[in-house]
Amino acid sequence: MTRPAMPPVLYLFALCNLVIGSGAFVLGGILVPLAGSLDISVAAAGQAMTAYAVATAILAHLGWVGVAFCLLALLTLAFEPAQARPRATVAS
Repeated sequence: MTRPAMPPVLYLFALCNLVIGSGAFVLGGILVPLAGSLDISVAAAGQAMTAYAVATAILAHLGWVGVAFCLLALLTLAFEPAQARPRATVAS
């Protein structure tokens, strides 16, 4: 029995996973030179990188909320509200 072909988008996901995973290992390699150039301990440099990663993970989502809010505001401003028609008065 033959297996179904893998969807092409999975190759893109695999490449993105490789790039992100490689980036995580690069940080470990530059930790000692970074600490030396900033004249701080390796532990402090590691904590700074961790704080950056956590802040980026949290604030990235808030950025998307801001982008969505701006798009909603632009779409709201792009359309003029419909003019209300005057009501017919009934003579009594």
